[in-house]
Amino acid sequence: MCWPPNQVFLLAWGGLLADLHARTGKRLEPKVALLLALPLLWLLLRPAPQFFDHLTALTGWLRYRYLLLITILVALAAFTRNGEPGRIGRLLSRLGDWSYGLYLLHPFAMRLVAPHLSGGLGFSLSLGLAILGAALAHRWIEEPMTRLGQPRRPSGQVPSMRA
Repeated sequence: MCWPPNQVFLLAWGGLLADLHARTGKRLEPKVALLLALPLLWLLLRPAPQFFDHLTALTGWLRYRYLLLITILVALAAFTRNGEPGRIGRLLSRLGDWSYGLYLLHPFAMRLVAPHLSGGLGFSLSLGLAILGAALAHRWIEEPMTRLGQPRRPSGQVPSMRA
């Protein structure tokens, strides 16, 4: 049996999740979402095998099990009631701003680290490098390009609030 590429699978899951999120107004309390997320995180990170050790070797249902667990964790985050963001919320929001750069740069960080370190330490170092690269790309590439694409306003003019 030929499995569809990861991108098709992830696009389908993301589309279904976004549609469900748009149609449903119900949200979980943050404590309930955390209680639901903890066993899922345990399933994802338990030591047999850890997803970051053998991701290239994970095929078939084992790979889809990991992707499904991650999708459920993302869904829990999406369906949690918003409150005051606090320090962790602001950090996660910043990570969301950097997510496109993280998506683009993580394979390069993994290839840079993999020949030298493996396991949890190699994963942590490559993730840290990818996050650092994503933050720098966001600051020095994405933000200036976003400003470039915005229409210019005469100096001193404040954007109007539309009703």
